[in-house]
Amino acid sequence: MSYPSPSVSVVIPIRNAESYLPALLPRLCALAQVEEMILWDSMSSDRSVEIAETFEKVLLIPIKHFSHGGTRNRGIQEAQNERAVLMTQDALPADTPWPEKLISPLKETQVAYSFSRQIPHPNTGPVEAYFLKNRFPESSKRYENQGQALHQPGAVFCSNVSSALQREIALSHPFDPTLIMGEDQQFSRDVQQAGFAVVYTADSVVVHSHNFSLWQTFQPYFDSVIAFTQIFQSHGVSDSAKLGIKLLKDEFHYHRKHQPKVLFRFMAQQFVKVLATLSAHAAKIPPSKLCGNAV
Repeated sequence: MSYPSPSVSVVIPIRNAESYLPALLPRLCALAQVEEMILWDSMSSDRSVEIAETFEKVLLIPIKHFSHGGTRNRGIQEAQNERAVLMTQDALPADTPWPEKLISPLKETQVAYSFSRQIPHPNTGPVEAYFLKNRFPESSKRYENQGQALHQPGAVFCSNVSSALQREIALSHPFDPTLIMGEDQQFSRDVQQAGFAVVYTADSVVVHSHNFSLWQTFQPYFDSVIAFTQIFQSHGVSDSAKLGIKLLKDEFHYHRKHQPKVLFRFMAQQFVKVLATLSAHAAKIPPSKLCGNAV
């Protein structure tokens, strides 16, 4: 006999999400597992609020001061279900058993957190499309460290673009509201160090990608390096270099072999990433004008 998946509360921070909500909210509302959607609106100036208020399952809460960790903590506290699903406004569940597959690992009490595979939109550029394919492969993976200390970003990789967690564990190990970003990596570190596991669930798929300009590429990489230095106090330039070189080699060989026409774009993007990384390591306090700390 099969049993229905447990109900979940979906938590989504939004800001000027008018172009995303008409596709996202109906899809979520149609899912039997989604009992409520908690949208935290960061003073949207478009029609986001008007659109969200037309859906019965939506609880819309305005906030004046957004932080990636703090806002999600408040959403988890507000949630009425044992399991909470965290999403971003620009992620769209694919035509797969997205909620069932995402929630399934949480049936094991030792699993605190699971996250989805991300695939690109059809119009996504080849460089970004391969980056997503590389970072979010077709095979699932389990991260756990038997409660030992973790010191490297690779061991805590995860994403709040589409994720699910045990509410009680999240309340005991909250996201750090002071982080500029990377609150999901910090949460993965903390729960693993507490003896829990994190699961990458490749069968749960969302469509999520960006066609960033070079300047738009700079901002998230600057922020991510700042976050790594906050989460891992010993993370220095050499650690960032090792991570970057490993990814660069793999992506360069792929593009050279399969799509050499994008090599110039790829190398220009890598130059921007290196510049962002060096700037972040040199910055004692993240300059507010450089940090893309948006929803």
